[in-house]
Amino acid sequence: MNNSINQLGYCLNAITKFVSEVQKKFGENGYLDSMFKKQDVTNLIESIRLSDTEALAQGNYWEIEISILLEKAKES
Repeated sequence: MNNSINQLGYCLNAITKFVSEVQKKFGENGYLDSMFKKQDVTNLIESIRLSDTEALAQGNYWEIEISILLEKAKES
Protein backbone atom coordinates (compact mmCIF):
# COMPACT_ATOMS: atom_id res chain seq x y z
CA MET A 1 0.00 0.00 0.00
CA ASN A 2 1.12 3.59 0.45
CA ASN A 3 3.61 4.94 2.96
CA SER A 4 1.32 7.72 4.20
CA ILE A 5 -2.18 9.11 3.92
CA ASN A 6 -0.85 11.96 1.78
CA GLN A 7 0.71 9.50 -0.67
CA LEU A 8 -2.51 7.49 -0.77
CA GLY A 9 -4.40 10.68 -1.61
CA TYR A 10 -1.95 11.47 -4.39
CA CYS A 11 -2.32 7.96 -5.87
CA LEU A 12 -6.12 8.14 -5.69
CA ASN A 13 -5.94 11.49 -7.45
CA ALA A 14 -3.64 9.97 -10.11
CA ILE A 15 -6.06 7.10 -10.85
CA THR A 16 -9.00 9.54 -10.95
CA LYS A 17 -7.09 11.71 -13.42
CA PHE A 18 -6.25 8.59 -15.48
CA VAL A 19 -9.93 7.61 -15.73
CA SER A 20 -10.93 11.17 -16.59
CA GLU A 21 -8.30 11.45 -19.34
CA VAL A 22 -9.34 8.10 -20.82
CA GLN A 23 -12.97 9.22 -20.86
CA LYS A 24 -11.99 12.47 -22.61
CA LYS A 25 -10.02 10.57 -25.26
CA PHE A 26 -12.34 7.62 -25.85
CA GLY A 27 -15.76 8.65 -24.58
CA GLU A 28 -17.76 8.11 -21.43
CA ASN A 29 -17.26 4.34 -21.45
CA GLY A 30 -13.62 4.49 -22.55
CA TYR A 31 -12.33 3.28 -19.20
CA LEU A 32 -14.99 0.63 -18.64
CA ASP A 33 -14.49 -0.67 -22.18
CA SER A 34 -10.69 -0.73 -21.67
CA MET A 35 -10.05 1.50 -24.67
CA PHE A 36 -6.94 3.02 -23.06
CA LYS A 37 -3.46 2.44 -24.43
CA LYS A 38 -0.34 1.12 -22.74
CA GLN A 39 1.09 4.66 -22.88
CA ASP A 40 -1.86 5.90 -20.81
CA VAL A 41 -1.05 3.29 -18.15
CA THR A 42 2.65 4.16 -18.33
CA ASN A 43 1.75 7.77 -17.59
CA LEU A 44 -0.22 6.59 -14.56
CA ILE A 45 2.73 4.52 -13.36
CA GLU A 46 4.99 7.57 -13.57
CA SER A 47 2.49 9.67 -11.61
CA ILE A 48 2.34 7.08 -8.84
CA ARG A 49 6.11 6.57 -8.85
CA LEU A 50 6.67 10.31 -8.33
CA SER A 51 4.61 10.19 -5.15
CA ASP A 52 5.46 6.82 -3.62
CA THR A 53 7.93 4.44 -5.25
CA GLU A 54 7.18 1.67 -2.75
CA ALA A 55 3.50 1.70 -3.74
CA LEU A 56 4.49 -0.11 -6.95
CA ALA A 57 6.52 -2.84 -5.21
CA GLN A 58 5.72 -6.46 -6.08
CA GLY A 59 2.46 -7.58 -4.48
CA ASN A 60 1.36 -4.13 -3.31
CA TYR A 61 -2.14 -2.92 -4.15
CA TRP A 62 -1.08 -0.41 -6.80
CA GLU A 63 1.26 -2.87 -8.51
CA ILE A 64 -1.60 -5.36 -8.80
CA GLU A 65 -4.02 -2.73 -10.13
CA ILE A 66 -1.46 -1.50 -12.67
CA SER A 67 -0.79 -5.06 -13.88
CA ILE A 68 -4.53 -5.51 -14.49
CA LEU A 69 -4.68 -2.25 -16.44
CA LEU A 70 -1.65 -3.27 -18.51
CA GLU A 71 -3.30 -6.59 -19.40
CA LYS A 72 -6.40 -4.75 -20.60
CA ALA A 73 -4.56 -1.93 -22.39
CA LYS A 74 -4.43 -1.71 -26.17
CA GLU A 75 -1.02 -1.93 -27.80
CA SER A 76 -1.08 1.27 -29.83
